[in-house]
Amino acid sequence: MKKLLLTVALAALACLVHAGDLRSAAADEYQACLKESEQARKECSFGGCGNILGACYERQIAVFENDSAQVARGLKQGACAESAETIDEQFAELERRLLKVEQFNDTWSGLDLRVELAAAKNRALSLAAAECATTEKVP
Repeated sequence: MKKLLLTVALAALACLVHAGDLRSAAADEYQACLKESEQARKECSFGGCGNILGACYERQIAVFENDSAQVARGLKQGACAESAETIDEQFAELERRLLKVEQFNDTWSGLDLRVELAAAKNRALSLAAAECATTEKVP
């Protein structure tokens, strides 16, 4: 029993550390993009200047999405395949619905929301992976 509790605690701790590291990596990617695009943003004088900053948001989101895809692949190979699919479908539907809200449709707030949804989806997949890892080992 002690071994099982230790395994669960370590899996949960690994999830928390991973989530913090990933959030930091995503923020670093956003900051790197801002630095790389600084000159272009300063010199921009046409109507699509916001696209430069939007690309930085997309790079931040991609950090979460790439990790989520990797975690989901691992889940889909085990007993928790259905959970991975459900999590993916539910977050995709939530994003579709929320981005239909006028305040989030093609706005900076909408991009902020997409970052948070990508982070939350990654967290959900990571928690499911940790839970599946501990339950698959229990006799």
